Amino acid sequence: AVSGPYLDAWSASAVPSAVPSPELGGARRNWVLTVGRAAYDRRTRRFIGCTLIDVNLERVSDVLETEVTVSETTSITLVRWDDRGTVVASPNWNTKLAKSTKAVDDDEIDSGIDAGQYKELREMVDFNEMWDPVEVRGRYEDAAIATGGKIVSVHPVPALPERYDPLYRPDFMVIVSMEENDAFASFTDLNDSVTEQFRDLFVFTLIVGVAGTLLVVGIIFLVSTALTRPLKWMEVVTKDIVTDFGNVQASATNAHPDAA
Repeated sequence: AVSGPYLDAWSASAVPSAVPSPELGGARRNWVLTVGRAAYDRRTRRFIGCTLIDVNLERVSDVLETEVTVSETTSITLVRWDDRGTVVASPNWNTKLAKSTKAVDDDEIDSGIDAGQYKELREMVDFNEMWDPVEVRGRYEDAAIATGGKIVSVHPVPALPERYDPLYRPDFMVIVSMEENDAFASFTDLNDSVTEQFRDLFVFTLIVGVAGTLLVVGIIFLVSTALTRPLKWMEVVTKDIVTDFGNVQASATNAHPDAA
């Protein structure tokens, strides 16, 4: 056991921005993720100390297992973005009993990728050089691995920024593995859902279209009636004038349709 997680995490990487490192707490005997950040004087810009935070890895595992679910066979492993892929959280790594850290390619972890595949995925993008967020995001989305009846995908954490950030560096890698049958079933369910929604949308559009057509026809009828009514009245009056020419009473009666 390490005498103190804070001291060990900082001494393992004594730089202004300490890399997160899971260590075994001395007194509590539980695994924690220690995250460190340098503190600088705002006026002189000189280094004055550091701030450290401990995160219980058991809590991280609980969150991944209970709050991040894709299917019943989905397994999510969180590893550090280091050379060996140090496991931070995994359903196959019991933090209560573990006495040492595990690597991503450990048989007990069963992450779905070996050391070579992890190295290839980690080095797929050189974040020290200029990179395009859209292109990099597409690379990781397309980097699915089919192995042992499973489909494995990886994602850098923190998530890639929308715009290029020269200071961005991944701290972790999320490895998601799923049985192939469940993966295809998910696509099938999604396709069925989209088809059903399209059908409902088509029916709704058809109903709205018919109702709209009837409404337009009704409006045209009302407008045409309103426009032709004076013409019809003028036609009737004209006929009466021609027919009853010289009849004073008839002319007075037809002078207005409301006249009695």
